[in-house]
Amino acid sequence: MTGNLLSFLRLNPYNWRLFLDNLQLIDLFDILLTAVLIYLALWFVKRTRSWPALFGIISLLIIYALAYWLNLSLTYRILQTLLGPFIIILAIIFQDEIKRFFYLVGSFGFKKQIRSFSPLVINELIETVFKLADQKIGALIIIPGQESLTPYLNGGINLNANFSQPLLLSLFDPHSPGHDGAVIFNNDKLEKFAVYLPLSKNDSQLKNFGTRHRAALGLAEKADALILVVSEEKGIVSVAQNGKIKSVANKEELKEILSTFLASLSKEKKSSISFGKVLKDNVLPAVFSIFIAFSIWAVISYPNLGIIQKNFITPVEFSNVNNTLAVDNVKPLEVIATFSGRSQDFKLLNSAELKVVVDLKDFQTPGKYTVNLSKDNLQYPSALTLINLEPNKIQFALISQENLKVNLTTTTK
Repeated sequence: MTGNLLSFLRLNPYNWRLFLDNLQLIDLFDILLTAVLIYLALWFVKRTRSWPALFGIISLLIIYALAYWLNLSLTYRILQTLLGPFIIILAIIFQDEIKRFFYLVGSFGFKKQIRSFSPLVINELIETVFKLADQKIGALIIIPGQESLTPYLNGGINLNANFSQPLLLSLFDPHSPGHDGAVIFNNDKLEKFAVYLPLSKNDSQLKNFGTRHRAALGLAEKADALILVVSEEKGIVSVAQNGKIKSVANKEELKEILSTFLASLSKEKKSSISFGKVLKDNVLPAVFSIFIAFSIWAVISYPNLGIIQKNFITPVEFSNVNNTLAVDNVKPLEVIATFSGRSQDFKLLNSAELKVVVDLKDFQTPGKYTVNLSKDNLQYPSALTLINLEPNKIQFALISQENLKVNLTTTTK
């Protein structure tokens, strides 16, 4: 294995010729599909800021591969033993991220409801936010973007009420049961209150902020929502968006932020995580994903390039046998089938299910028969080529069920 890897890494003209001669359309599709999966994984890791975890996993996989290629039997066996439990541990540790991944992938290309706020509501919201700040009443207000917030939210009480300043002030009143939670806007309505958000672990941005700001940033790191935060200690208005949080100096700045955010949503009729848009904005990661996918295919396929032949002993079976007849005196009972193809193509062939099937729908009378065999008598992957069947003829007899019973009785006596 090590020799094959080193030979591949030399990338001499012979290797390239060998690759091009054996590269098929199905291989291109295989590489492209793998590249898409790699791209989605990189894109998701970037969104969830899980780079340290990714580097740790890649490092472990590299050590595992090197142990195999360099024949480090002790290291390889230890890692192989730990690989199964390790995958389960990863699934438990990253269960929230995995759930989030499927939410994001499942929303590709789906149309989302466009958020629309009347100018009156925007102005009244800004006035309310700064009134809360003047009174040093803490508040968390979420304006959703195009992405679903379902996987990130906990709790909450359905409200679905028209927005008004008195209502918002009462929801965040310190004596209100849900004042510590967040309020979610849906167009000009307050959809939910007392909602709890995931907390960010980004201490570098949260040195001078409290729990509300940590919750706002936690949601901004995972979705495209805009979150308004009011500090009850300092009376400062802040905005969390796209994984960043910053303080807002005045009403004019907040109005500009809100207007820009809502305008960006109104321009898009499809989800902002449309695969086409993501791909357009991330050409380099896409090219990198294709390169990695091709490299993986090349390393795995290189030792298996070239056409080989394999023989399989296959049993003979009969189908569509007349109910009044029975098959007897079959010669031979097994046939040797010779296939040619690439080594990886043989992995698609399940030898345990390989069999020669003779269709007897046109054989309705007793007698002795000889049938010529062809590729139509076998089912096998289209990537393989049937070279030979030995023998290529099957001899058998059809007898009535009554004669079969007589023969069996005679044999028993």
